[in-house]
Amino acid sequence: MAKEWVSRIPNQYIQCDINKKYSLNRQFYMVYLLISRHRSYEDKSYITIGQIFRIYGYKTSPHKPKAYYEIISVLEYMIEHKMIAIRQDLKKISYDACIEINILPAFGCRENYTIISASQLDTIISCDTNKDNLLLAFLYIRSYIIHRPKHSDGTEIFTEPYMHPEAFYRNMNTMAEDIGMSKNTIIQCLEYLTTSTGGRQALLCKKEFESVKEDKAPPLNIPNIYVLNKKGWEQEADWAYNKIIKNTKR
Repeated sequence: MAKEWVSRIPNQYIQCDINKKYSLNRQFYMVYLLISRHRSYEDKSYITIGQIFRIYGYKTSPHKPKAYYEIISVLEYMIEHKMIAIRQDLKKISYDACIEINILPAFGCRENYTIISASQLDTIISCDTNKDNLLLAFLYIRSYIIHRPKHSDGTEIFTEPYMHPEAFYRNMNTMAEDIGMSKNTIIQCLEYLTTSTGGRQALLCKKEFESVKEDKAPPLNIPNIYVLNKKGWEQEADWAYNKIIKNTKR
């Protein structure tokens, strides 16, 4: 069976408000992933503005809309920071002109990155809500879900895996502040990411826990715990819960 395509995105662009820190719009994530997805062994990639428009459901017109220039600005940022090289004049690129991209070493990353797979990206692309918000919310949560290394036979390297749960349990207010997104928007994104329909599986599973009450101490509110939707997710959530209890000073 062929391995599924995966891409690595630097956490420096995920765990922050990229508009405030880098003057980038959130289309950066989709453009980055499409370049990565079409990457060849020769470190070349080919995309079109029209392809991105179709993903978002944007309409094309002779008078270029704001979205066109936002995509161009993302490509210009990547060029300026030596992530990619493009010979064509981007200011004259038509919607369906094939943009030939040379991928440079700074595009990739060897540490502090987040992985997203083809199926995960396709699930987000297929949604009807704001894809940029949804993609950022998923990437942010994914970036804080650690991945425990395993031996070649699939067994755990850590002798105490319960000390390293593959789960996300950060405060929603912190998340909103980090990425510059309203808490209500994040909640809407999480509702989509944790909901399965007949045609798709949820990307995340959520587990809620009641407040912990002890004598002579204020109740301890446990945040919702999110884990990737895969076998054993409930165990990961329980381990995260136990870690929160253990690490909280009472």
